[in-house]
Amino acid sequence: MKRMEILYRRLEETDRRDFYLLEPEFCRELYYHIPADKRPPCATAFLTVVNWFAMSQRSGVWTFYESASPQEIQLTLKVLEQRGDDELAAMLRYGAHDYQNPQYAGNWNDPDQWIDESRIIDQ
Repeated sequence: MKRMEILYRRLEETDRRDFYLLEPEFCRELYYHIPADKRPPCATAFLTVVNWFAMSQRSGVWTFYESASPQEIQLTLKVLEQRGDDELAAMLRYGAHDYQNPQYAGNWNDPDQWIDESRIIDQ
């Protein structure tokens, strides 16, 4: 936990426009030093949103939705809504489908929904 305290101190000293420089260190601490079942909801939400943004930039946002935990997405939506981040919650919700459902799993015949939702999310 001492490492997190150091990061928080650095955060206080960092201009808000440069927070992205500390983001990888926060992610590393939250992923590797706090087991998933022990993370506070705000940490899970932070990591979920960071992954969502990152995957949308690297390989497309649908990669995130296909691999993300539905429980973590629902928890993140709850945290965002409690904080009043309604616009971000709405964007995250667009692609939150159960991809293990036969409607999606192995079904490549439904690209219209995917394309429409991708356009909204990627705007």
